[in-house]
Amino acid sequence: MAVVPRSAPSEVDGGLATHDYQIRLDKLRTDAAECRLISDLAAVPVKRDLFDRLAAHMTTLGDHVEQALLDSQPVFGEGKDAGHPQKNGPSLGD
Repeated sequence: MAVVPRSAPSEVDGGLATHDYQIRLDKLRTDAAECRLISDLAAVPVKRDLFDRLAAHMTTLGDHVEQALLDSQPVFGEGKDAGHPQKNGPSLGD
């Protein structure tokens, strides 16, 4: 598994930036794939089971991170630019 250097999370509205979450999601997906490969190649059943469980766990974690990313995306017409004519198109009263 590749080691990713740790850096201080960038703060955007009090939390991690979407880009930081995407980087972590990509790492989880890569690590899960590597665990799955190790599991497939392992000759010892205990190691095969361990890496299979690790792959499943990392896949589940990745699914949760991905869902959190999707849930944090603003829905059209909501958010700080809602109602702003330049961002949401021309208004009928103009």
